[in-house]
Amino acid sequence: MEFILFAPLLIILFMGMADVVNYVSTLRKLNTSAELMADLVTHRGPFINASEIDDFFVGAELALTPIPISNVRITVFGYFRNPVTKNAELRWSRSSTSARVNGNAMTNGATAPTCADPDTVRLTPLTENSDIVVVVVCANYVPPRVTILDMVNILGFSSKLIRREIVMRPLQSATLTCRPPTGQPNC
Repeated sequence: MEFILFAPLLIILFMGMADVVNYVSTLRKLNTSAELMADLVTHRGPFINASEIDDFFVGAELALTPIPISNVRITVFGYFRNPVTKNAELRWSRSSTSARVNGNAMTNGATAPTCADPDTVRLTPLTENSDIVVVVVCANYVPPRVTILDMVNILGFSSKLIRREIVMRPLQSATLTCRPPTGQPNC
């Protein structure tokens, strides 16, 4: 008799714990991917080709496995300090939704989440002596229970945008400039 009373509570507790564990695992994968991308980009210098960044996206996206890549957007920003205004300004950026590997688009930009750009006011003190590289990784987190049971949970939670940001300085030089692909004006 007691089991019948506590079984629904135990099932809800189990499913909730499974969601928490999966959410924390997703956060760790996003952090790992952002750190990997930032580390790879900042080890180049003073120039980096857009094709090199595209290759780095492959490694960063492999670190996200088994998260569906269509739910993820990785963007790399290069900031410098404007000598006139003394503010951080965007020098270049490259997104995984515009990346191409072997001539093929890596991800479908239509389904990837939209991430806010980094806050330049917060970044200005960091650009004092060198450029900075900011990597933003965001993903639409969908609990596995929602996709397995094909329903929204009792609280109405179906998906959540998760955003991770890593800021690093170039390690090989004070500046880092991205060279755009052939025939394109921007990186």
